[in-house]
Amino acid sequence: MSVLFAAVVQVRNLLFDLGLLKVEVSPARAVCVGNLAAGGTGKTPFIEYLLRYAPAGARCVVVSRGYGRTSKGLRRLEAAELDPAEYGDEPCQIKAAFPQSEVLVAERRAEAYRYIAGQMPCDYILLDDAYQHRYAGRHVNVLLTTYQSPFTQDWVLPAGNLREPRSGAARADMIVVTKCPPAIPNRAEVSAAIRRYNARARVAFAGLTYMSVQYQNCVGTGKALVVTSIAEPKPLYAYLSGQGQAFAKVALADHAEYTDVVLAALKKTLAEEACMQIITTEKDWVKISGVVERAGWQRLPIGVVQIRMEFFDQEDKAHLLRLVYGG
Repeated sequence: MSVLFAAVVQVRNLLFDLGLLKVEVSPARAVCVGNLAAGGTGKTPFIEYLLRYAPAGARCVVVSRGYGRTSKGLRRLEAAELDPAEYGDEPCQIKAAFPQSEVLVAERRAEAYRYIAGQMPCDYILLDDAYQHRYAGRHVNVLLTTYQSPFTQDWVLPAGNLREPRSGAARADMIVVTKCPPAIPNRAEVSAAIRRYNARARVAFAGLTYMSVQYQNCVGTGKALVVTSIAEPKPLYAYLSGQGQAFAKVALADHAEYTDVVLAALKKTLAEEACMQIITTEKDWVKISGVVERAGWQRLPIGVVQIRMEFFDQEDKAHLLRLVYGG
């Protein structure tokens, strides 16, 4: 099955390379942030990084599929009405953190281009998870791969976790190894393995920084219940342990909804573990904030940990910002 899947994807890529499949021209400078693998490589923190360092006054539009949403078609997010069920949790997270930026969700990125051209003049378009969405033209491809599971050691679905063969890395203008530990003893070997598939792109290394807990209602103390619905919560656990925070944990599936059944289970765990507060992520807070009253947590301290991406080398940061924003 993997051989057949890879063959189909390679034929599709060849048709794009030969110009036989129509590509929608971007109405502004378009930058794609994506990956070869299915699953979390840190795309949302990366998009937020780009927004954080955007030129002053730049008009940026983020275009995302809106994974996990119940709606269909193109939707424009409004800061006053962020519904994860309607738009997806990660687009809501981005809009909440950067309300001055526009965020669209659309399965067809080319449709978003046409909307932007007619309704939303901008300077930059940031395509979230669109590496394989080649119908949407772009000026820059940034490929992310995790240190723990680099694409160079993975295989095409279903044998592995890759959406396309490793050769797809050749389209990247920059490759960033994400979620790196503080020390990388095999950095040269990782870089060399990547360059076998793309010798021209800069290879950079980045890690995640966990900010101090920000309480949303009242300050919490004592044991916490750490609640997450992210791809990999273990680094968050390590951070909280390093801060001396006592906690129990509930790890839901990535993008999980906070249904009545889930809330009932969480309330039971809070009581059984004698937890005095909840600590969660930004991605989860956009969902939990909408169920606080339903869960009866108005007086329960809820703390949110912001996760930021940071490069190990400032030269890599400068290269990325030149690549994306010019200058």
